[in-house]
Amino acid sequence: MSGDSSEATNAQRLLVGAVRRGTPFERLDDDFARAFVAGNERLSPAEQLEIYREQFWLRHEEALREDFPAVARALGDARFALLVEEALDEPALASFSLAELGRALPRALARPEVATKLELSATERTRLRELAELEWSFCEVFHEAESPLLDTRRLETLSPEEWESATLELRAALRLHRFDSEIPEWRRQLKETVETTTPKERPCWVVVYRSEDLVLFDKSVPEPAFALLEALKRGASLLDACEAVASRSDASRAALEAHLLGWFSEFTQLGFFARVRRAEISDE
Repeated sequence: MSGDSSEATNAQRLLVGAVRRGTPFERLDDDFARAFVAGNERLSPAEQLEIYREQFWLRHEEALREDFPAVARALGDARFALLVEEALDEPALASFSLAELGRALPRALARPEVATKLELSATERTRLRELAELEWSFCEVFHEAESPLLDTRRLETLSPEEWESATLELRAALRLHRFDSEIPEWRRQLKETVETTTPKERPCWVVVYRSEDLVLFDKSVPEPAFALLEALKRGASLLDACEAVASRSDASRAALEAHLLGWFSEFTQLGFFARVRRAEISDE
């Protein structure tokens, strides 16, 4: 019995590998296809198996085109189809869920050999990879599980000493990005306008998040505010997170305190925070 199971598993792996490679089955020997399908009066085994292969690619390319509309437009139909083929051929692609399929696309754009096939310069490759990362973050945030919204009344119960050691936990439906170019604006142009311009090469710090009414947004923030969110995401205490901001700011102490209060207020209103945790006791 174990031998039969092993042979079936190997056959499944062989078939999945052949389908994902994108090689039309008309080019393969009928003997190979006959191991999986018998054929009929109208179709040879290879032609019959090709129907399944073609539907696999059409379905997956359509799903990725829906998740990465800006990348698809930037590349054009032919090059985007080639990128999909490279992404699906990635050995690390373990999930068969369409919701998880897009994870491989930014990774494919990070591979130099893929950039060569797509005839991308180093700068174009970086821009497209960052664009794909941004679009994938929208997908992740959309599918992310619900998490609690910070009860601001909890903050009022903290003593000054507890404030220093407490941590603020970010909500699950939130992602942080640093880009070398103005990628969010480029994405909007690619999705909403007829004519697009090359994104300006200027660093930007971006938060992708989901509102309480399930609307997705991206928000550009100053670098020190981004450093604050990054530190909180790592689990730093409020004191350590504020010190991380101070190390990246030339503002006076008074100005920095004003900035911090403004950012905490704004980010709380936008729903970035899930809960506050004291050093030893959670707010739950």
